[in-house]
Amino acid sequence: MTDGPIGTVAYGQDTWFGSLLEEHGYKKQDALDVYMHRSLEDPIEEPALPAGYLLRPLDAENDIVQRAGVQSDAFAGEPKPGEWAIENTKRFLQWYEGREDLDLVALSSTGEIASFGVFLIDPVTLVGELDPVGTRASHQRRGLSKTVLCTGLHYMKSRGMKRAVVRTGVDNMPAIRAYESVGFSVVDHLYRYTKQ
Repeated sequence: MTDGPIGTVAYGQDTWFGSLLEEHGYKKQDALDVYMHRSLEDPIEEPALPAGYLLRPLDAENDIVQRAGVQSDAFAGEPKPGEWAIENTKRFLQWYEGREDLDLVALSSTGEIASFGVFLIDPVTLVGELDPVGTRASHQRRGLSKTVLCTGLHYMKSRGMKRAVVRTGVDNMPAIRAYESVGFSVVDHLYRYTKQ
């Protein structure tokens, strides 16, 4: 037995599942995330790397701590990664070993990872997924995220993907605007359902 409510999530367009949950006593809550997509058959802007930066795939052996640090800085405001962030980055890298996924990084002239993006490839569905894209606070507003995004979208297209998708928090307006700037649009919302 649990002491509090139990919960799950469902997309708004999945009306069958939403109705089933409500039939079983679940209450629909506010949206958590937006689900966005774009066709990779539409033109993709050419990347424009700001001066003083280098773009390359992640070096899994040597970049783990820095890669964890940029993600921690971009999403939690913590420039130095904790042990959990480092271990989580290692787990992600192990998961896509041997796959054609791309973990792309932008390096500053001092060698610091300033921005990153993960581009997942699904050769069965031909859908690429972004998970996630972020830039250190000290390197924001220079176009790095857009450059990483455009480069990753070109990579997905070169691997035969027909569509790219991404999910982000419904209140994360900077991310939503960044994705919209490279052709993504909101197509659905993810809702939490709870039951006492």
